[in-house]
Formats: sequence, C-alpha cells, structure tokens
Amino acid sequence: MNILKTGIIVLLWTLLCSCQHIFPKGEDMGNHLGINDRTNSIVYSVEDNGRVVSAKKGDDILWSVDVIKQCGNPAVGNPAIRHIEKQGEFIIATFGKHTSAKIDIHTGTVECIGAD
Repeated sequence: MNILKTGIIVLLWTLLCSCQHIFPKGEDMGNHLGINDRTNSIVYSVEDNGRVVSAKKGDDILWSVDVIKQCGNPAVGNPAIRHIEKQGEFIIATFGKHTSAKIDIHTGTVECIGAD
C-alpha cells in the first residue's frame, strides 16, 4: 500500500512540475507572450519572431517596435523576448538571460535598461 501511495505522489509531483512550463508568467494569450489591458482595451504582445512588441486596439496597430534591433543582442542568452509585464505607463520586456528594456505604452519609445 505504501508503494502505491508513493507512486501516486511521484506521479502527481511530476505532473505538477511539468505543467509549470506550459503557461509561463505573462503568457496568457495562447502561444505567445501578451498582456490584455482591460482598462484601455489595448493588447500588448510579442510577435512570433520574439523580437517585436506591438500595441493593438481592436484591429488597429498603435505601435510596433523591434526591441532587439534597438537594444542590440544580449550579452548572455538568446536574442528573443521571453517575458513582458506592464508597470505603470511602461512595458518591461526581458530578453536574453536577464537583459531588459522599458517601452512607453503611449508611444512605443524604447529605453534599453541593460542587464541586472
């Protein structure tokens, strides 16, 4: 009976750990990173190439910016955005291992923050 309990616990633990990689933080829009800001009906998303962040309201593209082109390749890690989050009036995009950029939500202007 103890072997059965241990087996069930191991199985559940394995399932729990593997599920954490299906929807990483910030990924709430299907198979790409995005933020749905319900206060202004604007969707901020990373395009499939992993380099471009866009702001869309309905079918209209408000702005689109290639973060990797403007900030350059990260010193460590892949040149692809792996996380975005909204902080006040800015979108913080993390790319590479730990390089960040700050994007103005109104204009799409990019400020390269660098690595932490």
